[in-house]
Amino acid sequence: MSQLSHRVVLWVAVVALAWGAFARIYRLSERPFWRDEACVADAVTRLSWSELPGQSALPAPPLFAIAAKVTGAVVAPAEVGLRLLSVLSGVILLPLVYAIARRLRAPRTMALAGMILCSTSLMLVIWSRELRQYEVEALLSVGLALAVFHIRRRERVSWAVLITAALWLLIGPWLGYGFVFPAATLTLMLIVLKPVAGRRQPALFIGITGLAVLAVSTLAVLHAAAAGQAANAALSSYLGNWFIHPLVLHDWLRAGASGAMSTFMMFFPLQWGRHAAISGVIAAVIWAIALLGLATWPRQGRRDMVCWTVGPWVLMLLAAVAHRYPFAVPRMMVCFAPAMSLAVAAGIVQVCRACSLVIARRTGPGMVVSLALVFVPVVYVVNVPLKQAYWAFHDFPSALRLLRQHRQAHETVVVTTNAVAAVRYYARGDDEGYHYYPVTAGTLAVPGHDYERLARDLIARAGRRWWLLTTSERDGSTAPLVRMLRRGGHHCWPVAPGDDPTSFGAVRLLVVGRDAEDVSEIELAHPPTDER
Repeated sequence: MSQLSHRVVLWVAVVALAWGAFARIYRLSERPFWRDEACVADAVTRLSWSELPGQSALPAPPLFAIAAKVTGAVVAPAEVGLRLLSVLSGVILLPLVYAIARRLRAPRTMALAGMILCSTSLMLVIWSRELRQYEVEALLSVGLALAVFHIRRRERVSWAVLITAALWLLIGPWLGYGFVFPAATLTLMLIVLKPVAGRRQPALFIGITGLAVLAVSTLAVLHAAAAGQAANAALSSYLGNWFIHPLVLHDWLRAGASGAMSTFMMFFPLQWGRHAAISGVIAAVIWAIALLGLATWPRQGRRDMVCWTVGPWVLMLLAAVAHRYPFAVPRMMVCFAPAMSLAVAAGIVQVCRACSLVIARRTGPGMVVSLALVFVPVVYVVNVPLKQAYWAFHDFPSALRLLRQHRQAHETVVVTTNAVAAVRYYARGDDEGYHYYPVTAGTLAVPGHDYERLARDLIARAGRRWWLLTTSERDGSTAPLVRMLRRGGHHCWPVAPGDDPTSFGAVRLLVVGRDAEDVSEIELAHPPTDER
């Protein structure tokens, strides 16, 4: 390539990195923790340093929780500080993806397309803005892949690379449980595949040692925290929906649907693929493009790329059959997205290149078109930072301010299951008279708990006027309360509305009473309603 081409590649890479950072950082401080994040934030800030590593109430890896506590203590506001590790992981992995593609002999255009697609991947963007460990798992996967691909291509490997890879394998399971699948794939590659350069014995020894380190670290974190978290009855029942009984056809069909949805969500908004047929067809197209990219990847790196992309899927499937790890839960697939994005980008480049060769008799225009195509997701991904348009938007700080403004000192506040974690976090120290629904695993209803009796007791004790903090999402544990209010002639007046077309759920603050005189001094968001 000419010097100008080098310059163009550099500038496009800078633009992709700048866009990736913007999509992950902009307005992050303005987004309150939603339900799933709030349960992590509450545990991280409430538990002591000694309690946090062994906590079993939430499925949060110990080292991730500790790291979040550290960053949350030194960076303000908490919505940025506690999420800082995820944000940094999302930005740092972008240049590493480019480096991996070049290490695997991909042309600069193909490597650049992969970096761009990772910067615009909806899955990678969203979870880099979340207080969850999944984006960290993606960075761990990319970093270890770069180290392993380097080891396979060197006659002599520096101690710095070996120590880095060993530390990655040692601490990785403590930062993210899903890291085990790409890590096992990559270490097995060192054991099974013949090295591209150098003798087989050193690579074999490194692979066996690395796999042993990974196994010991995984068993240790399982003993320290993960086993206790998995033993939670509600959590195991919830995640059990993604386990597979090998002789049950329905489970395989469900696994296929989950895999299709996870593939779809790597690049497109969930609401576009709510119909299973649509998400299935688009996922099939994505996989066809990815397989084309893998099949046409430069020969010197093809095996590595195929193993890194497909291997973790196979291992996760086996774990689901063994009932040890759920298969293709979208949030648990984030560490699979970088490799998948590279494969899809390679396929797009090859299609554009072939079309350009047929139409224009040269490949240059096709390469430009391919780079433009992988930038297309920016059109809708930009809504993530600009409009906060992803997942549920739970603005509990605003709802709690309204509650403090209108609530009388003696009035009861009932907090339903979907709202417990966020209210406990944001109202800490100012929640006298609050009645929290019993929850487990942060956001789930307690199995076997009599929520109907709870609702009956709350209504009997609440008084003439009281308050309900909930969300617009469906919550089975709250249904008995809604039925009893309707039967008893109570009305619910929304003070903070729960309708938000840009997200999957919003906060609802309702004042409950028998007639309009009870709420005459309150500015209502909507007319009275008997529905949640």
